[in-house]
Amino acid sequence: MGWPEDALAEVAMKFLSKMEDLGEGVGAGLADLCAYAHRTTTDNAMQMQQELKRIFYVTPTNYIELLKGYAQIITTKRKQVDDQRTKLRNGLSKLDEARV
Repeated sequence: MGWPEDALAEVAMKFLSKMEDLGEGVGAGLADLCAYAHRTTTDNAMQMQQELKRIFYVTPTNYIELLKGYAQIITTKRKQVDDQRTKLRNGLSKLDEARV
């Protein structure tokens, strides 16, 4: 049967609360999205089992891996944006120096 969607959202909120600078109200929406994605995946796995007679396992471990994957992606993207911001600042500073 699986976990209820509100329990999945609660686990996601607990996990996402450890991330910094997530933004006001973003965490709850993101937790709901993660719970929805896991629930949809579970439903599709059951449908595939009925139609294809093939079992696809969707476990709580998969859900935790989804959350860890999101954290890894957001960390990488934040670093990329920070690097680009630094380059832009340096470039603007050089342009300002050249103007003067």
